[in-house]
Amino acid sequence: MKKEDYDIRFKIPDLSDDAINKHKDFDALLSQLEKEKTPAKRVSIRPWIYTGSAIAAALIGVMWFMPGIMTHEAEKGNGNTEFADLNGMNFLEAPIEKAQVMWVAHQISSSNEKELQISDDAYLYVPATAFVDENGNEVKGDFDIKYRNINDFGEYFMANVPMYYDSLDSRYLLSSAHMFEVYAEQEGKPLRLKDDKPLKIRFRENVNTAPSSFKVYKWNDKENWQYYSNTKYKNIINQENNLNENNATSQINNINQKYAQQLKVLNDEFNTLQLPQPPIPRDPNKTYYGLDVNNVGDLADYVDLQWDLKGTEEQLNVIRKIGDWDDLQVEKINKFLYKMTFIQGDLKVSLNAEPILSSADFQRAQSQYQNDLNSYNSQKEELTKKISDIETQRDEELNSINVEDGNSNDNITNIVEKSIEHVFTINELGLWTCHHLKLESKNTIQVYLEDERGNKLTNKIAYLANLDDYTLTKITVKNSAELIYNHNAKNQLWLINDEGKLAVAYPETFKNISLDVEKIIITLQTQDKTIQNVEDVYKVLKLFKKI
Repeated sequence: MKKEDYDIRFKIPDLSDDAINKHKDFDALLSQLEKEKTPAKRVSIRPWIYTGSAIAAALIGVMWFMPGIMTHEAEKGNGNTEFADLNGMNFLEAPIEKAQVMWVAHQISSSNEKELQISDDAYLYVPATAFVDENGNEVKGDFDIKYRNINDFGEYFMANVPMYYDSLDSRYLLSSAHMFEVYAEQEGKPLRLKDDKPLKIRFRENVNTAPSSFKVYKWNDKENWQYYSNTKYKNIINQENNLNENNATSQINNINQKYAQQLKVLNDEFNTLQLPQPPIPRDPNKTYYGLDVNNVGDLADYVDLQWDLKGTEEQLNVIRKIGDWDDLQVEKINKFLYKMTFIQGDLKVSLNAEPILSSADFQRAQSQYQNDLNSYNSQKEELTKKISDIETQRDEELNSINVEDGNSNDNITNIVEKSIEHVFTINELGLWTCHHLKLESKNTIQVYLEDERGNKLTNKIAYLANLDDYTLTKITVKNSAELIYNHNAKNQLWLINDEGKLAVAYPETFKNISLDVEKIIITLQTQDKTIQNVEDVYKVLKLFKKI
């Protein structure tokens, strides 16, 4: 971009040398700039007090100095640095103190590889010499591997694990598979994995979903699930009975292939939807900056533009102190966010900038944003329904396959349940899951919760289980609650009341719900049993525990 294409002016008066020198991080930078030869072309940046006069503004793509360019971020630890007694530690705060998913410990030798059976159908492979201590020294001698499985409704609830995954402005629910948490320690001090020594997990899963749809996710320090990898999988031949599995497998593959391309096209289209960005209103308490750019982009129709620069105060001080710049580069992130890079010799100073519109332009942009948002939501809803309809049709065909074993007819669910083994590796300790994702339904109902005595249940956290899809949703109950709800599924809802007891609406309660009434009330039955341990939770909720 040529100098004559833009004029950069600031509202704030320039700072003194003393003010600049207070920021020691920039001493070397300023020293470097003083040594630079004066280039032939310069970009003049001068203080300017904004008077409200119109600025003919447009933008090719601008961004300022991104925080962190001139500083070094401290190295982060791996978290969970103290856990000498893992049975007393909660990775996530358990809703019932006396009912926690407990840890299992194995002492193993660092010099030997070991495969541990962590459940009936799951195994954890630990390679030899795989761990180092807090200082990066290789672990010698015996150490402890500690893990816990979190694999059914009761454990999801008791471990308080979030059972959703956010991606591209869409929320997905985690459907049944394998979740576990694993750590290692020696003499009460935490260990971590070597980079080239991952742990390997293999497990057999009881679901009727295409195995390729299962993904591995890691719970990270930002408190959300992060995609990690796919799994490797293979069919396991069932020797327990005389089912014609070859024929069934062939039918399964044909049905999955029949719908795979349709689903891929729709999901690709869904993932390309761009959520429109709203214009940013002016804040009378904030400082904005004027910037003229003659090269017109998306903002050509707007006048009197100002800019909210997202750099640190130190960064802006340096920009003002230097004054003259060789060049300015602009990169568009979205309609109302840009990246500006000021260039001086080898130095590049970049930061984010948001365009701030005048009052009239803001109203016009807000109206356009609402139209764009309505169009986006309409497309998203239409695609979601198409995907759901195809998945339903596919699942109906899968469940229509019947195979005789001589005494009974088992549908495809029972066949596939014993036929898939997943394998994947993990490169960090912590909470991991291998799950199939189900796009969160947009079908919601507003309900009011009360106990059997008619007392309103408000300001609570409730848990809604879809026992058919094997998903669990945590719901904030204020005066009422919004349930993501499938009326045709087998649903169960519970919460912890003020007395610390479980109040439950069992599946039969949901069967009697009428969606036609103006006010939907769900009555939860308070369970008198005091929860003393894990087993009490399963008894009260009438849930089955995965083995």
